[in-house]
Amino acid sequence: MRWPATKSSPLRSCVSAFPDSSTNQVYRAYAQSGSLVAFIQARYGNEALQNMLSALADGATCETFVERGLGISQQQLVDDWMRDVQPSTSYNLISQNLIWLIILFGGFAVTLLLLFTGR
Repeated sequence: MRWPATKSSPLRSCVSAFPDSSTNQVYRAYAQSGSLVAFIQARYGNEALQNMLSALADGATCETFVERGLGISQQQLVDDWMRDVQPSTSYNLISQNLIWLIILFGGFAVTLLLLFTGR
């Protein structure tokens, strides 16, 4: 699942550039927002989300509310989130070559069966 557009996209641009509801991009923006909130909740818990909202209510800027709520920079949050939503390299390797792996292991299985049943 790949929601974020680029690795270097700051959270601030996501907030300030939320698309108009008349465009198709709004669905992607909502999906990214939901993915990010779910990541924060899973990694840091509900209290961290409450801390971030409290920081915003206290007048924190887009640059500081993540740091005040989570204790990390926005860029670190985005980097961690991106790593979480990007499929692993081994997953990519297996999924792209699954049919060849099945054929390879099937060939080994048939060869072993022939060797052991021929005796």
